[in-house]
Amino acid sequence: MDYAFFLGMQYFLILVLGVPVATLLSTWIVANYIWHPFMEKCKKDVLSPIPYEHKYPFINDDLVKDCSGNVLGNALVLENTKFGYILMAYNDKIKSFEYWADENIQYRYLETVARKYVQCFRCEQLYVNRYEELCKKWKQIQEEKANEEKKEKKNTDVFAILKSAKKQTPFISDKANIFIKRGRIKECTYFKAPKTSTNKFNFCDWKKINS
Repeated sequence: MDYAFFLGMQYFLILVLGVPVATLLSTWIVANYIWHPFMEKCKKDVLSPIPYEHKYPFINDDLVKDCSGNVLGNALVLENTKFGYILMAYNDKIKSFEYWADENIQYRYLETVARKYVQCFRCEQLYVNRYEELCKKWKQIQEEKANEEKKEKKNTDVFAILKSAKKQTPFISDKANIFIKRGRIKECTYFKAPKTSTNKFNFCDWKKINS
């Protein structure tokens, strides 16, 4: 009888003390190692939004190209930047982007709008990826530098070494997108109706028609 009572008290204490302790312990682990880090990450994401110039990235390298190869003549894209609204189109005749804005827009923001344009109308081939061009330029500079070092090892002339050291290739992109500002948004020619020539109709014309 005493053994059964002792065993029952053990089960009772386990249920009364063990379950709450296990619940509190598991709650503490979840709160400190899962919930708290997640909330901190959310706060950082809210406090540090993605810079505008990094919007509309090309997700993969295998971009969808325009099968026809033609540029839509009346295609426009509207974007709201911190400098105000901007309208952008692509002029295939001069191979450059043209835009209308009430304020002066920085070049990096114009590139962002251009990325939105080419992705909306599936003509990514029109956009010059300056980052890729800079990577190509950097690789070219490193190859030229390596070739110069090989030449310097063969030639021990001091003046030749000084002359090659002065030659430095500027680290700029060989290709870039061209943007031309056409005016303010209200001056956008895409919204203006084409002019139609109207000839005056007089009494002589009326007689000619009746005759």
